[in-house]
Amino acid sequence: MVSGALRKAWILGLATLLLMAGCADLVVKASFDSYVEAEDIGYVARGWIPEFVPETAGQIDEAHDLDTNQYCARVALVDSNLGALHAELADEGFRSYDGELPPPPRLALFKGCPFSMADIPADRQAFRTTLGSLNVVLDEPTRLLFYWSTSP
Repeated sequence: MVSGALRKAWILGLATLLLMAGCADLVVKASFDSYVEAEDIGYVARGWIPEFVPETAGQIDEAHDLDTNQYCARVALVDSNLGALHAELADEGFRSYDGELPPPPRLALFKGCPFSMADIPADRQAFRTTLGSLNVVLDEPTRLLFYWSTSP
């Protein structure tokens, strides 16, 4: 026979798990074969794919939280001009950053960012907005671009 305290703890644990699972629905993950596909679906217009992402970008794996507006993505820069990307980032107010980067946001229990800090090489080029709310990492050897917000 299960004691009353154990039963209450089990019910509380189940309720917490269900609540967390329900919150996960506010996180949307999407993958696109190209920038053009993401633009056609409206992700660029809604701001989930920032304007600095080149129109020639290939595979885009993105996640965003509809409640907090935090977002993150990994972008393949297959045919993109990296010099033009550097210029675009500077025009958008990004500055080179050599310090320790904050981790990407934990969006939900089962639906997180499409990358982790372990995916970002140590010899990366990092950029941050002057307020530090958006981080961008460019890994030129693999031609991958990572970006993530750090505050809601």
